[in-house]
Amino acid sequence: MRYGNMKNATMFHSALLKKVRHHEIPALYAECDVYAQPSIVEPYGIAVLEAMACGKPVVGTRVGGMRDTMKDGGLGFSLSLWIRVSWQSG
Repeated sequence: MRYGNMKNATMFHSALLKKVRHHEIPALYAECDVYAQPSIVEPYGIAVLEAMACGKPVVGTRVGGMRDTMKDGGLGFSLSLWIRVSWQSG
């Protein structure tokens, strides 16, 4: 997916209410068009790596491990955590 097409992607908010088994994770990523992780603190960014391994474009904040994991372009796009308009505009 190219950056210009992200506005046309299906975006939704989901909350997990149960423990997810490791083998179920790829199916959850397959259900989404874009994985977004607006973390305030994120030491490792494992979920970002999992989403990218499943071929999903990722939008995340420039904190913790995600600074090193995500480079703008390709599958990763980083946005400022504190600028709400950057998250709203995609």
